Amino acid sequence: MANECIRDAATDAPYWAWLNKILIDGRPFTLDGRAYQLEMMRPVTDDGKVKLGEVIKKGTQTGATMGKAIEVCHGALHGLYPQGIIIYFPSKVAVEDYSGARFKALLTDNDIIGEHCNDINAVHKRRIGKTNVSFLGCSGTTIIGGMAKDSTAVRQTPADWLVLDERDLFLDEMARQVNQRLGNSTINRRTDMGSPKLPDDGIDLLYSKSDMRRWQIKCEYCRKSTCMETEFPQCIGLRDGKGYPKCVHCGSEINRAKGIWVPDRPTVETVGYWFSQLLNPNRDLAHVLKEYDDPLAYDTTEAEFQRTVLGVAFARAEDVLRETEVYQCCTQDQMRNSHDGPCAMGFDVGWPVIHVVIGHRIGRDRYRIVKMARVKDWPALHDLAQRFHVKATVGDAMPESHKIREWAKTEAPYGNTVYPCYVQVHLKTFDNWGTDNIVKVNMTDIFDESHQMVVNPGRMLLPRMCEEVKIFAHQMCMRAKFIETDSRGQVSYHYKKVGDKQDHYRNAVNFFHLACKKVGVPESNRNRRVTTQDMEYHLGERR
Repeated sequence: MANECIRDAATDAPYWAWLNKILIDGRPFTLDGRAYQLEMMRPVTDDGKVKLGEVIKKGTQTGATMGKAIEVCHGALHGLYPQGIIIYFPSKVAVEDYSGARFKALLTDNDIIGEHCNDINAVHKRRIGKTNVSFLGCSGTTIIGGMAKDSTAVRQTPADWLVLDERDLFLDEMARQVNQRLGNSTINRRTDMGSPKLPDDGIDLLYSKSDMRRWQIKCEYCRKSTCMETEFPQCIGLRDGKGYPKCVHCGSEINRAKGIWVPDRPTVETVGYWFSQLLNPNRDLAHVLKEYDDPLAYDTTEAEFQRTVLGVAFARAEDVLRETEVYQCCTQDQMRNSHDGPCAMGFDVGWPVIHVVIGHRIGRDRYRIVKMARVKDWPALHDLAQRFHVKATVGDAMPESHKIREWAKTEAPYGNTVYPCYVQVHLKTFDNWGTDNIVKVNMTDIFDESHQMVVNPGRMLLPRMCEEVKIFAHQMCMRAKFIETDSRGQVSYHYKKVGDKQDHYRNAVNFFHLACKKVGVPESNRNRRVTTQDMEYHLGERR
C-alpha cells in the first residue's frame, strides 16, 4: 500500500488516510485490492489531467462514496478549497441519511478530523478546519413563470468544489443550476457520481461525454489487458466452485489490483470513470455469476443486477424505442405537400418551433402519417392545417394554455376543431374528453400506445426516408419507461426523457393518435385495394 501511494500527505488524500489509519465504517482505511480507487481520490489524474469536471459511473458498494468523503475531509483540512465544498443530494431526506449517519461517523471515529470540526452534530453545514462543507438537497422548491424550477439551495452558498451524489435522481434543470455556486471560484471543480438507471440519461449520458476511463488489468502471462466491466461474464473463471478474475485472452488468473485507468477518449477534458462490484475484492465472483444467470432466485431483477452490480444503464427492449424500429415503419411514399382529407393533426410546442404530425386512419386501429414538419409560428400551423384539410387537432395545452385557446377560436371557422390536451400522471382512465373541447390523457397509457404503434407491423405507416424522418425517428426514441416505487411502497410505471431530451415528435404522435379519434377514414383510403405497401399482416381485416 505504502509503495502505491507515497506522496505528500498534504496534497494526497489516499496517502493521508492510510498514514493516519482513518476508520471507515469501524475499519481502518486500506487500499489493499482497491487500487482502482487511488486516482478517483485525487484532484489530478495519474496522466496529469486536472479534474475540472469528473464523472463516476459505478455499481453500488464499491467504496466510491466514502472515498469521496475522505477526499472532502482531506481537502477541507488542508485548505485546498477555501471557498468551500458543497455535497448535493436529490432530496433533503437523502441529505439527512448521509450527513447524519455515514459522514458523522467519519468525524466521530477519527479525532484527526473531528477535533477540527466546529459542530459534529450539524447536518446541513459543518466547518472543517477553515473550510465550510455543506450538505444540501437539490430539489426544485420554487416554480418561476409556471415552468422553471428553482431553489435557494442552488443560489446562496459559494464553493470551489461541487459533488452531486446519486446523479440520476436529480432534476436536470436543478443539476445545471448548481454551477452558479462556482461563479467566483478559481478552482471550478465539479464531480457527478451515481449508479446509472436508464441508457443515455443521467450519469450514463455524462459518462459518454467524458474521456471514458476503464480499469485495464494487465495479464502477467500474455501481457494483454482485460477490462472486467466490458468483458463480463467471460472475465470470470470457476475453480472448485469459487470465482476468480481471468484474462479473456489467455485464460490465466489476473490480479484486479494491478490495473491502470485508460481513457477511451484521451483528448476530452472531462474525466470519467466506470467501475463495478467486479473490482471489489470482497465480492464473491461465483455468486455474481449465479445472480446473473437467475436474478429472481436471489430476490433481484435483471435491471437491478445490471445497474447495481455492473454499473450498467439498463432498459428492457419493450421499454424503449429504437430508431431502427421507427425506420421499419417507412414506406416508399414521398412526404405529402397537401391532402384532400379529412386529416388529423397533433402538435407539440418545442422552442423555437412547433413540431407537427399530420395523417389519417387507414383502418380500425391503423394510421398513416403523411406529413411531419416543424413550423415557426401559429399562422404557419394554420396554413399547414388548411393544405391538409385537417378536421381535428390535438395539441399540448401547457405551458401556454392561453395561446392554444386563442388559436382554437381562429381555427373553428375553417372546420378545424382544436382540443387542448393536458397530460396527467394519475388519470384513472386512458383519456377524458370534456364538453369544452378539453382532453385529458394518462401519460403512461398514451406513451404505451405510441410505442405499440411503432413496434406492431402495419399499425403506423411513415413516408419514405428523408432528413425530417431521421429527426422524427430520433425524437421518437427520447423516452424510456421505468418502474418507480413511492414512499408508501406503491409501484408504478412512468416515462422519462432520455438522451438529449428532444421528444417533441413523440409527443406530437401521441396527440395525433388522440385527434384520429375525432376523424373518420378518408374516402379515397376506404375503398383502396389492400397492397403489400400497407405492411398489413391481418389480410382479412375490413378496411
